[in-house]
Amino acid sequence: MGYVYCGLVLVLGVFAAVLGRRRTRGGLHLLRSGIRVLGTAIDLTLASADDTRKPNHHVTLKFVTRDGQAWVTRSPVLMRAEHVRLGVEITVIYDRADPRNVRIASWPGLGIGGGQFVYLLGVTLTIVALVGALVILLG
Repeated sequence: MGYVYCGLVLVLGVFAAVLGRRRTRGGLHLLRSGIRVLGTAIDLTLASADDTRKPNHHVTLKFVTRDGQAWVTRSPVLMRAEHVRLGVEITVIYDRADPRNVRIASWPGLGIGGGQFVYLLGVTLTIVALVGALVILLG
């Protein structure tokens, strides 16, 4: 029976690690190779009405690329309203190959923190499951 629990924790851990890594990858890519320009947050759209205590929002950003193209697009990162000020100039980072991939140049705006947390949780669960299976096997 212990193997079943270890197996479930292992699957959950690997899933969380992969999910966390994928969420982090987009923000890290932009941080390394994205282009920084000034932009403006022009709209907040409530992501889900289920959680009204601290709701998350999609942020619509308006910016001009270095080659002069104007863009209005929604960032894939969910943010709380208190982290975004509408109508105020902010630094945004966009992907040169796909300017629709844009994020606010801040720790919450890049979406790295949440992804790293999920990744580390997944790695921890995976290690716990492997140690548990080893203890059951040897014990």
